[in-house]
Amino acid sequence: MRPAIARANRPARAIVLGALLAIACNSDDAVGPAPDPVPGPGDFTRVLAFDGRTRTYLLHVPPDIGSNASPPLVLAFHGVPSGPQEIRSITGFDALADREGFVVAYPQAVDDWWTGCANCNSQAFLLNIDDVGFVRALIRQIEADVDIDLRRVYAAGFSNGALFTQRLACDAADMIGAFASVAATALEPDAVPPCEPDARVPIVFFHGSLDPSFPPDGRAFGDPPAGVSTLSIGETLAAWVDRNGCQPPTPERTELPNVEPDGTTAARQSWTSCGRGDLIYYEITGGGHTWPGSSIEFSDFLGPDSHDVVASEVIVDFFLSHGL
Repeated sequence: MRPAIARANRPARAIVLGALLAIACNSDDAVGPAPDPVPGPGDFTRVLAFDGRTRTYLLHVPPDIGSNASPPLVLAFHGVPSGPQEIRSITGFDALADREGFVVAYPQAVDDWWTGCANCNSQAFLLNIDDVGFVRALIRQIEADVDIDLRRVYAAGFSNGALFTQRLACDAADMIGAFASVAATALEPDAVPPCEPDARVPIVFFHGSLDPSFPPDGRAFGDPPAGVSTLSIGETLAAWVDRNGCQPPTPERTELPNVEPDGTTAARQSWTSCGRGDLIYYEITGGGHTWPGSSIEFSDFLGPDSHDVVASEVIVDFFLSHGL
């Protein structure tokens, strides 16, 4: 695994990223669809007709795609209110894709909200949006366009996008080989459909102890969404330990070097006796509702940035070591 160390000379621009309960705003990144088929390496805005709607996504195809006949695919899901361009900037996945030879897609949610909550007052819920079905169709379209390796498809998400990534881990583990959840815990069981993946699920979590949107001990929300509570990070991890049949259920803990004096520290907890369902948790003490190691500076109200671990590097290494 490459060292997850701090980046120097981060851009001094702040980005306001919505939390789970932020009011969605329109952030449609579409600037017109690219022609069919995908003409080759580059960056494209694509469209997909699904369930009576025209859905959009950004697609990055690395320059050396010709040397990797069937490249992996990484799907990156934005938070609220946000969009594909924001998660592209936050993660820096394009540069990693160019280095490692994988394709990246950044889908756009309907009205910025990903679905997955059974009683939330989001537009995704009220309009009965089938985002899991959309992702399945999206994978098939990208496979037809770029000839990706369907055994090496992965999903990562931030905030509301992380909640949806966990939904995909429950409902689409037959098509997606590993998952990453950044800056989210989970919703209470009564607020979501049952999670019954048909296989053990490799998944990595990142969570900050000062996250104001998903506090580590959980919280109850009012309206919207009505009457919904989040689980603690401990309860969230325990649920995945149980689903993956990890034995023993106690993780190995490793304190990571404090490589940057930003007021945060990081530790890694690993459950690796879970068959193929490796479970990893990066605990960011003092960290906020941010993407650890991002070159983008987050707004102060989201809490402290952390640069003791570079989440995108860790995620890509985790993904490329797993597959269906």
